[in-house]
Amino acid sequence: MSAPRPEPTGDPVRVPRDTWLYRPLAVLVGALGRVLARTDVRGAHHVPRSGPGLVVANHISHLDTIVLFAALSRLGRRPRFTAHAGTWAVGILGWLFEQGGVIPVHHGEGPERFAADVLAFLDAGELVVVYPEGTIPRSPQDRRARPGAGLAAARSTAPVVPVAMAGIAPWTGFPMRLRQPATVTFGAPMQVPPLAPDASRDAQIRTSEALLDRIDQFLPAPRT
Repeated sequence: MSAPRPEPTGDPVRVPRDTWLYRPLAVLVGALGRVLARTDVRGAHHVPRSGPGLVVANHISHLDTIVLFAALSRLGRRPRFTAHAGTWAVGILGWLFEQGGVIPVHHGEGPERFAADVLAFLDAGELVVVYPEGTIPRSPQDRRARPGAGLAAARSTAPVVPVAMAGIAPWTGFPMRLRQPATVTFGAPMQVPPLAPDASRDAQIRTSEALLDRIDQFLPAPRT
């Protein structure tokens, strides 16, 4: 079973209502996150307990979204994540994303569309998770900030909460064993300077880089 790939319309994404399947899926994904990692959640008091919030996270793994979902669910929040719209065509993933209220990202439409979609969910009182890298880098040295997260954060009136994830499925690999120790560290909400309506792509990228720099401050020191 698969859902049709979301087609770009030029208008902000419609904020969906939860389907009957959302809660069972949330319970399943939360349980999976606890199986994948033995997670130490730090700074949980920085996450808004209700109302809108923009969580900006480092993206190091195919599995870190599951671990972060589990951590936020334990705090009583229903996080919304973003995913490439093309993923909707991959088997059952599209259908699962549709049921889970995942926000489709239409690459090629630019950061303006991305920011508009994220802000639509924030305006509806949702907690939205975005990755300033936009994708999983091949290595820490290959990490590059993309403009969308920076533009969304600069335009958001919701708290912008950085979160650093470490220890689970480093980079593009998969864990060799279950219940690996991992940390999810939330920082205090950031002050993100606004961007002019005609801000350049470079200015948007610099804002995303500032988000990544803040996230990096909460990463564990590398082992020597």
